[in-house]
Amino acid sequence: MNLRRILRPIGVVLALGVAGLAIRALVLAWHEASRQPVRWAFAPGWLVAAAGAAVLTYLVLVESWRRTLHGYGQLTSFRSALRVWILSNFGKYFGSFGIVAGMALLAQGEGINAPAAVTAAVIMQALSLATGVALSGLLAADALRGLGPAYVWGAVIIGTLAIAGSGVLHSQRALDRIRSLLPPSAPPIRAAGARSLVIGLVGNTLAWLGYGLVMVLLARGLFASPPPQFGVATSAYTVSYLVGLLALFVPAGLGLRETIFT
Repeated sequence: MNLRRILRPIGVVLALGVAGLAIRALVLAWHEASRQPVRWAFAPGWLVAAAGAAVLTYLVLVESWRRTLHGYGQLTSFRSALRVWILSNFGKYFGSFGIVAGMALLAQGEGINAPAAVTAAVIMQALSLATGVALSGLLAADALRGLGPAYVWGAVIIGTLAIAGSGVLHSQRALDRIRSLLPPSAPPIRAAGARSLVIGLVGNTLAWLGYGLVMVLLARGLFASPPPQFGVATSAYTVSYLVGLLALFVPAGLGLRETIFT
């Protein structure tokens, strides 16, 4: 029986369920936002620019994952990678593990080796965490200058250690040790090549900066008050996103991310 025929109705049902959760979250967020004492000043041009920046940021992540897949011998078109990446990311509304499970399922339907797809996704998530922590540390160093050199150096050290720690992904021996701590059913993790690591680091860094730009443009398009500084917007978004990502059993980090961001 054709696997794609089996997966397609399952995907439709999951998509409808996720869409319902997303709409519910949007309604709750809008009610909360409408109670805030803000001066609205809609500027459609800035909103279009924000949407365009968000799309470009997302495309950078998809292409980074696709090229990481190439490092595992999986050659796939950008269209297929885009479909798998977008649909599987909706799985975050069922918890952080939903992304990995959805990616394994959808990858098979696109003819992509599921273990390779999951491994590439795990590597991208790990590099996302490393670059996010590093970028937040560097941005915090600039914001903490008034508190003394100890705070600045602490932030810089945290950022440096985060990037250095990503080197573990290049060591098969280190990954095998980590794999031994996981349940037997967990898929094997193959070490990433140096090229894949560089692509992942650059792609995720550009994505964090892109999200910061989106927040600035969005603020310009919605509010009469001056927008936040680029560094503030980027660090606030990055930290709140990472906290939600690490809250494994909270669907998409809903509530927690918004609280941290505020």
